[in-house]
Amino acid sequence: MLIFRFFIVVISFVLSTSILSQETIIKVHVTGIRSSKGNLAIGIYKDQATFGDRNPYYERKVSKQGMKNGNLSFDVKLPEGVYGVTLLDDENVNGKCDYGFILPNEGFGFSDYFHTGILPPRFKDFKFALGNVTKEVVVKVKYY
Repeated sequence: MLIFRFFIVVISFVLSTSILSQETIIKVHVTGIRSSKGNLAIGIYKDQATFGDRNPYYERKVSKQGMKNGNLSFDVKLPEGVYGVTLLDDENVNGKCDYGFILPNEGFGFSDYFHTGILPPRFKDFKFALGNVTKEVVVKVKYY
């Protein structure tokens, strides 16, 4: 009977700690949004391969309704791991980045990384580790 109780206590502890640590919050702070038109398309990637293939681990559309002075914040819950946040300011809500001659017509950004080049960044430029505490990242939107 004592062994059974011990087993139940151990299993309960393991389950409760794994349930509590399953998801952690990423607080995403977006700055530099130029317009209240459209929405923000968020893609969260786990590695260079999925980023290169444009196959996000997590996707979400975020309304700009709560935007103030070009800034907006929201939370995302994810398991611990390595991630990178990408953002498209989809002003015309067509679900894709629209281009002019060569450069995007809509804004874009990456977690804690302001892109200055013409070619896309590498995942290592904007990745971060998400542990068991809330992580804050800033995405500064760039427009050409």
